[in-house]
Amino acid sequence: MKFDSKDFLNSRIWAITLLRENSVRRGYLACANELQFSDLEMKCEKILHPNELSHFRSLKFDKRRRTYLLGRYAGKKALSKQLNESDLTEIEIGTGVFTQPVVRYLSRDHAGVSISHTDSYACAVSYPEDHPMGIDLEIALKSKVNVMKSQILDEELQLTAKWKLNQTYSSTVIWTAKEALSKVVRCGMMNPFEGYAICELEQTESSFLGKFRNFGQYRFQSWILDSFVLTIVLPKKTQMKIEVVLD
Repeated sequence: MKFDSKDFLNSRIWAITLLRENSVRRGYLACANELQFSDLEMKCEKILHPNELSHFRSLKFDKRRRTYLLGRYAGKKALSKQLNESDLTEIEIGTGVFTQPVVRYLSRDHAGVSISHTDSYACAVSYPEDHPMGIDLEIALKSKVNVMKSQILDEELQLTAKWKLNQTYSSTVIWTAKEALSKVVRCGMMNPFEGYAICELEQTESSFLGKFRNFGQYRFQSWILDSFVLTIVLPKKTQMKIEVVLD
């Protein structure tokens, strides 16, 4: 079925079938928005692991409290399906030495999670730990173009020219691809963004598909969701099918 942007931004949960030559795996995609924050804050004890709850209560600034809780909730929604665990407090999303999210849960099947925030939304993708993935969600703003272009090569922008994307969206697609890849390799902004350069970009009916110059083992898929761009990075040889979870 079609990956519907409004359903995603309205906090539906999506199942991701990960198809490889000799296996079929499963991941999940989830989103939370700022309109949910007040309700989530009131029931945070039923969402957050005790360690997360302690950290959340120590946060002083409203924006950080909002992004933390929304991000953890989106991550927990995806991981709840991934791990078949209905009690969200049993799942802890800790923080690694590079500030990457680290899943802590007693299970034979280990899972990973990637989380992204904007001012008003948080999204997450869960996946089998041995099948790395990364996600980034950005609002496409003209005011951010110059900052994004400072980390984008001219030849990368030329890849977008034939698709008649305006500069705001083309820059955001490239930026989100690099951000999502940086989460997969767990280096983030510590690695020069030119190292994450894209080298191929194709347009399909509903999304953009691309590859990386220096990370040939990965590819990315980007969707334009109203004023947002969502990008997922995954292993190159994996085909991805996304369907809404009806529950």
